[in-house]
Amino acid sequence: MTSISDGAMRGLEYALDGVKTRMDVHADNITNVNTPGFRSSRVDFESNLRQAMTSGRFEDAPAAEVRNAMGLPDAQGNTVNLETEMTELMKANLMQRTLVNAYNFKIGVLRSAISGR
Repeated sequence: MTSISDGAMRGLEYALDGVKTRMDVHADNITNVNTPGFRSSRVDFESNLRQAMTSGRFEDAPAAEVRNAMGLPDAQGNTVNLETEMTELMKANLMQRTLVNAYNFKIGVLRSAISGR
């Protein structure tokens, strides 16, 4: 966490960590698309983020939660749906870009305030 930080920046940092975890899980699911018996996973961080934003206490907020995804297994017992994983990975990538842009905007505002422009 940065020393010049507010609730918005802490929220963005927490969300970026959650999106990174989500992208890692989707990549793991895609990697195991042909592994017999593999169960795909999903990541939830939004509910914890909402609670942390409401309370203003990010230091107590639990990390992103990785849960088993509910899906129908194929003939080999694998629950990974490649099309769903690719779509969700692209959505997570777009979310990450948006969060980075928001964080950079906030840093730009702070730079302007510090420099007096």
